[in-house]
This record gives sequence, C-alpha cells and structure tokens, in this order.
Amino acid sequence: MRRRKIERKNKIFEVMDQLEKISNDLSGSIEDGLYKMVVDETDLSLKRLEELRALLLDYQNEKRNRQTQVEELVTTLNLLCLVLGVDFKSTICEIHPTLNDSKAVKDISNNTINSLTGAVERLREVKKKRWEKLQNFVTSLLELWNLMDIPMVEQNTFHNVTCKIAASVSEITETNMLSVEFLNQVSMDATWETVAVIRDQFLAFNLEDKVVLMEGSNDRSPPIKFDTCPTHLPYSQDRKS
Repeated sequence: MRRRKIERKNKIFEVMDQLEKISNDLSGSIEDGLYKMVVDETDLSLKRLEELRALLLDYQNEKRNRQTQVEELVTTLNLLCLVLGVDFKSTICEIHPTLNDSKAVKDISNNTINSLTGAVERLREVKKKRWEKLQNFVTSLLELWNLMDIPMVEQNTFHNVTCKIAASVSEITETNMLSVEFLNQVSMDATWETVAVIRDQFLAFNLEDKVVLMEGSNDRSPPIKFDTCPTHLPYSQDRKS
C-alpha cells in the first residue's frame, strides 16, 4: 500500500510539474505563473490525478494555440516590414529577443502577443496610408505621361506600380513597394501640376499633336493679299503722261 501511495504521488507530482512549466511559458515568468505546484498529500486519489491530467491537456492546447498565433503574427509582421522597407530584425527584437532567434523557444506570453498584435495593426495602418498616397502620385504620373506622350520605355520604370493602381492594399506584397525611398522617387516624377491646373492657368497651352482643329480649318498659313489699287503707276505710263 505504501508503494502504491508513493507511485500515485509521483504521478501527480509529474503532472503538476508539467503544468507549472507550461504555466510559466504562458505567463512569461515564474513569478507570474498561472499555476503554482502544491502537492496536497491528503488527496492522492485517482480522481485528483485525472483532474490534473485534464487540466494539463488544456494547458498544452493553449500553448500550441499561442505558438501558432505567435508564428502567424511574426510572419505577418515580416511581410509588412518588407513592403514598407522597415527593419524587421530591430522591430521584432524590440518586442522580444527570442522572436528573432530561430534556435530559441519563442516567448508566447500575453505581453508578447499583445505587443505583436499592436505592431501589426500599426504597420497595417501605415501601409494603408502609404498606398493611398502612392495611388495619388501614380494617378498624377499617368496624367503627365499622357500629356507629354512619354515613351513606353520610360514608363516601364514604374510598371510594377501602374499595373496595380486599382489593386486593394492587401494585394500589395512586393518588397519595398511602399518604402519611404520609393515613395520619394515616385513623388519626384509625379509632383507636377495636374493637366487640369495647367490648362486652367495657361489657356492657350496645347501640345502640337493634342490640338483639335475646328471644322474647316487647316494648318496652312493664310493667303497673302495684294493691293489691287496701287498708289503709283508703272514707270512706262508715268513717262507717257
């Protein structure tokens, strides 16, 4: 009987030890552990052991779910950093150093998950605003190209942007497409007065091949008119008189 008691106590102790370790992983520290291991030797029943095993199963599921959640948040944050041209390593290390270490066990505490979630939301908002700004730049750029008849060879420089001008922000995944450097590059080419503004300010402004001729007009110079009533007679007539 004493041997069975020791075996039961050891089994309970083993389950409680696992519970404490997972609890520390979920909370982020031993001090804030969700579960404190206290062996109650007055209750070594099989029912108590089964209750602890059921609780352990819940903790294990919670740990797996958090690990998956952290991995997804880290992946999302990495993609956002690539598109925005932001340093992913420094961003992730500010949240928790284990997130950038492939060999280390990643922190899955509430604080880390909340910080990751907040960082993702902030960068998504930045991405949205930058995409709207880039769309405005590209719209102006397209107007300018049409007005100036820019060759397709030169337009190809921004083909990866112009071909997606109507895309949703979630479809923008190219590296550095919304970086500060790229936005500045596009804005330098696009910060011209719009076609409407140019025509409002310069009413007579038209490119040679953009002029629409009125019906019956042509591009020839007007005919030269000669005076049919000369003020002087020819020399021969002057002598006869």
